[in-house]
Amino acid sequence: MQHFFLWTSVLWVLLGLAVCIGSSTIGSAFSWTSQLGEAYHNQKSEVMSAILALRSQAKAAGNLKSTPQMTVVQQTPQTIVIEPADPDVVYVPQYNPAVIYGYPSS
Repeated sequence: MQHFFLWTSVLWVLLGLAVCIGSSTIGSAFSWTSQLGEAYHNQKSEVMSAILALRSQAKAAGNLKSTPQMTVVQQTPQTIVIEPADPDVVYVPQYNPAVIYGYPSS
């Protein structure tokens, strides 16, 4: 029963964000979003490590910094937290990953 309530609260949050989600990669690439969710569920520490590595890479390149929409906080050398500047407003970022993180080295 506890899982039911957890999913119910998650669904209510997502319903509130339907306009944002519908116009983003999350809404237009359901298969990709589903695979990301499964990876996070099954390999949470590996996914979070990858996310933190990408954040460090973006910060080192000068592409991850606080803006009027988000606050970037480096809690430890390995942990960078991104939070909304206004907790009542949700922004869905859209960017070219190659520009933000850099092009893969060959």
